[in-house]
Amino acid sequence: MGTSADKSVQDGPADLTAVVHGATVTVRDAALSEELHGKGSFGWFQDSPSLVLSLSEAHFLLERERIEVVDEKGEKLDIDGLVRHASTVEEDFFLRYRVYRDLRVRGYVVKSGLKYGTHFRVYERGIRPRKGRRSVQEHAKFLVHATSESYQCSVPELTRLVRLAHSVKKRIWMGVVDSEGDVTYLQVIRVTP
Repeated sequence: MGTSADKSVQDGPADLTAVVHGATVTVRDAALSEELHGKGSFGWFQDSPSLVLSLSEAHFLLERERIEVVDEKGEKLDIDGLVRHASTVEEDFFLRYRVYRDLRVRGYVVKSGLKYGTHFRVYERGIRPRKGRRSVQEHAKFLVHATSESYQCSVPELTRLVRLAHSVKKRIWMGVVDSEGDVTYLQVIRVTP
């Protein structure tokens, strides 16, 4: 038996291993999948018991040493390796991740906002998103669009964001990432005379 330095991911704890496939990362261990989804509202179940994570979710969990990520060949990826991969799949990945991470650290549950045309939909602290009938309190309250501080938004684009958020009864926030990586949130609202 080799030393611990010789161990590969496959020899390590199987319950931490997640495999990256394009724009998603799959956790196959049933117990870890249930824990991540049940306690932290990470990912979604595609083929039970496999939990599918977004690249931002995987990066967040990898930073916290909750998972180990391997590529499709079984080679372990560190954070830099995952960021390199994610940057080839998602435009402005690291900018989006800064906003995702900031919201998660603040205690919000953050999910993809793709169906709303934004980067994220955000649930109040303590809410566990689920499928099926939900109370009003269980719906996402915010839509968040990540941008850099140098981003110039056109009036039609801003109007689209505000009208969309208003039509689905959500607030829209712009998560603005500055040159130091800090995030400031601007709420954009519709004002009627």
